[in-house]
Amino acid sequence: MLEVEDRDRKEKKELNNRRQMNFELLRIVSMIMIILHHYSLYGGLIGIETISINKFIGEYIYIGGKLGTVLFVMISGYFLIDKTYKFKNLIKVILEVFFYSVSIYMILVLCQKIEFSPKDLIKSLFPIIYNQYWFATSYVGLYIFIPFVNKLVKNMNEFQYKLLIIIGMIVFVIIPTIVIGGGDGFIGGISYFIYLYMLSGYLKKYNFNMLKKKKNCIILIITVLCIMMLVSVISTYLAQDFSIFENGITYLSNQHSVTIVLLAIGIFQLFRYTNIKINSLKFVLQ
Repeated sequence: MLEVEDRDRKEKKELNNRRQMNFELLRIVSMIMIILHHYSLYGGLIGIETISINKFIGEYIYIGGKLGTVLFVMISGYFLIDKTYKFKNLIKVILEVFFYSVSIYMILVLCQKIEFSPKDLIKSLFPIIYNQYWFATSYVGLYIFIPFVNKLVKNMNEFQYKLLIIIGMIVFVIIPTIVIGGGDGFIGGISYFIYLYMLSGYLKKYNFNMLKKKKNCIILIITVLCIMMLVSVISTYLAQDFSIFENGITYLSNQHSVTIVLLAIGIFQLFRYTNIKINSLKFVLQ
């Protein structure tokens, strides 16, 4: 009897490790997408106005910026939605942001890349309050509300949770996409991060039946990417006569847009249900 229990415990631990490796790899992919996004944005690829291979490459790379951000928040939600809240983790995040904020500012001043300013120094000392780094500010805000969100989720039944996710999708995603064009001004970063956190929590607790199969996840991802590229091609032609179409694919690449959220869900589920051996991940990291 003890041997059976021990074997079951080992199998469960191995399964959890595999799942952890899946999401660790997803974190790495998300970071790469964010880096490539900035390369596209500041390297000039996203500004190409004519139909070309470079334009398509640049716009596909550009998509990864907000997509990676959404995935990061969803990963946090997946692991923290049913865990005990640890206040020390919040302090750790704040101290890390403080360290990098002050270090970067001092390096730039010492290298004479920027001039010393008491105002800028204060901002670097309080980067969260002054929103020096929007992701860090929004993430810390999310972390403050996690114990309350977790308690809310724990006390909701499946129907209530599903209804909340649907309403949130309308308010945080569909309306900003249609009316505002995905603008961050409609919904604040913290409240949107809370919604993404709860969305991944729903995936963990109840899931979407259609997206339990990797084939369906791949179909969703490819369909959304094709729609986005079609929008890019059409808008490139129309922008020559109508300035409203100048934004092109960036219209659908905002973190609030329906396309980015659907891509994030598809990719998240795809990694979730892909078994990755620890040795394979070590090979990737070497």
